[in-house]
Amino acid sequence: MTTAIEKTQPATLPARMKATAEEAEAHAESVIAQYTGWAIAIMRTVEANHLYEPIRDKKYLEFDAWQLIGSLDRCYVDTRDTTPVIENGETTGYVCHAKLTRDGVLVGGAMQFCGLDAFPCRGKEGTAKDNAAMSAAQTWAGSKALRMRYSVVALLGGYGAATGDEMRRAQEEAPDKTQHWCEPHETNWFKRGKMRNFAHPIGDSKEWCNEPSEPKATVQPVVEGELVPDSDMAKDQLKEILASEEMSWDQFEIQVLRASWDAWVKRKGTPASAFARYNTWKEQSTKS
Repeated sequence: MTTAIEKTQPATLPARMKATAEEAEAHAESVIAQYTGWAIAIMRTVEANHLYEPIRDKKYLEFDAWQLIGSLDRCYVDTRDTTPVIENGETTGYVCHAKLTRDGVLVGGAMQFCGLDAFPCRGKEGTAKDNAAMSAAQTWAGSKALRMRYSVVALLGGYGAATGDEMRRAQEEAPDKTQHWCEPHETNWFKRGKMRNFAHPIGDSKEWCNEPSEPKATVQPVVEGELVPDSDMAKDQLKEILASEEMSWDQFEIQVLRASWDAWVKRKGTPASAFARYNTWKEQSTKS
């Protein structure tokens, strides 16, 4: 007599199905082992050459690192398809359609736009501004195309899945929390028209939240040989140090901070932390 327990037991997999499952598992383990090996090798190169952007508690790979990962799989990115975006008869920026190929076969791609008002174009005029926008669009699209295919390698190496460019732009486009920011309602106080003070409406209600008045800030002294955090005087001191070492402020933003000073401050950066980053950059540049 067949028991109830015997009726509920699953049927044994046919021999061929079992073999197929074992083959699939072996293939998956092989792929994971390969990606893990890449991640270990990439970590050494990335750390040695500082090919990442530290944001909050994560590191995000720069374009050069993504290119290196792609080359391990014989994948290369083509960013030649870059065209201007024209609105009302004027060029407002450039868009790049990046193509990812493996052994000449198309395997992926991505599209990115850079406006002429974006950070890479600030301080530039004429063709220099157009060139900066085109170059940024190509870099952003290329790194995104590689990230979409190889983000697992970055994750296995302990890095963020996004690109350094994507995270920097997210930081710059985030709400300005450095001034007139209402933490309880997560929005900015504003002042326009006949408003007497900074305020914002509370949701769909007719009530308003007013920015509390703050006492006048006291000026922090600059201690000789030190940079005082959150001080305009410290920023001026930092500029003097850079000038003495023949580095312009624009070079400092692009090569060291990799962001505008306003974006650096939005990330809670201070003159002291910027100076520390400069020292690290200078040490690595000397080694290379």
